[in-house]
Amino acid sequence: MGILKGPNPIHELADLLARGAQWMSNCQDSNGFYSSSRATPVAIEAMIEYARSFDGLQSPDAKIAVTVGGNVVAEFTVNESNEMLVQSKNLPGVHGIYRISFQGKGRPTFQINHEFYTEITKQESPLALTVVTRAPSCAEEIIRTFNSTICTSYNGNQSQSGPLVVTARSPTGFYIAQGPVYKALSTDKVCDVKFADPITYFYLPPLKRGEKRCFSFTSYLQQRASRIQNSTVTVHDSDNPGNAAYAEYRYPCPKVSEE
Repeated sequence: MGILKGPNPIHELADLLARGAQWMSNCQDSNGFYSSSRATPVAIEAMIEYARSFDGLQSPDAKIAVTVGGNVVAEFTVNESNEMLVQSKNLPGVHGIYRISFQGKGRPTFQINHEFYTEITKQESPLALTVVTRAPSCAEEIIRTFNSTICTSYNGNQSQSGPLVVTARSPTGFYIAQGPVYKALSTDKVCDVKFADPITYFYLPPLKRGEKRCFSFTSYLQQRASRIQNSTVTVHDSDNPGNAAYAEYRYPCPKVSEE
């Protein structure tokens, strides 16, 4: 945003801005949002300003309708007064083909999210997933922190995967620290993260065929437990949820803390 509205001629920085726009596009989560409610409107405004600067984009004035079997199930209006607003509606659970119609001017982005559960078959998945845990030392009676490294790779038929979602459940009595995770957002390894204790969602940009991406997080002791069970990590392709992988990880030391 600073470059787009700054004093320097922006067309001299076209390549840099194009890479930035591509990165921001990859970092949207499955709902079209970014890392926080504060970051989302700023990022959308920057994307709109980029489109205006290089594509001559004008303020939109459009109507969008979603129909199933000829019946309208949702309608949206996008104009100058709400172009910065991310609009959303819950669609009825209707069987059939969803069709999206557009009238007017502008380039609004529209997407339909559908969630369902599917059995993960490791042998058939183009995604692979590994988790390695390490503690600073296992000599102490109580281990208050340990690090986990998640690695995922893609070896499918397409040139690259869709955006990936890694779901990690915290081990018994531990929680995933937010600070080290947010540091990963400054790299191209993780686009966004959402915390919903005991589950943390990591949103990754697409992987090229044969590419492997790793990132780490830290777990801290929250409540001592007499038995620490294995925790699960899954990864799935947001464009094709059937492409998924599964792994388990646990407290790295053989001893467990007592209640």
